[in-house]
Amino acid sequence: SEKLWVAQAELTASMPKEQAAALSASIKKAGAQANRASIVALVPGAAEVFSKSPEAIGMVAAGKSVEATIIATAAAALK
Repeated sequence: SEKLWVAQAELTASMPKEQAAALSASIKKAGAQANRASIVALVPGAAEVFSKSPEAIGMVAAGKSVEATIIATAAAALK
């Protein structure tokens, strides 16, 4: 699980600046378009699939353990 998080960060970091900036802008735009009500409506189904399985629990733990590194790596890639 940790390897997946790190690989995703490395992929983003290795992208050309223009593509990384475009990806970041796209994610930001999509996030701004999703209102709280639409997200809340998805939570019950998503919780069953993504947060209660053993694999999901392992991914959450791995993600939290490398979160600061991932954020720093992505931020550095966008500079």
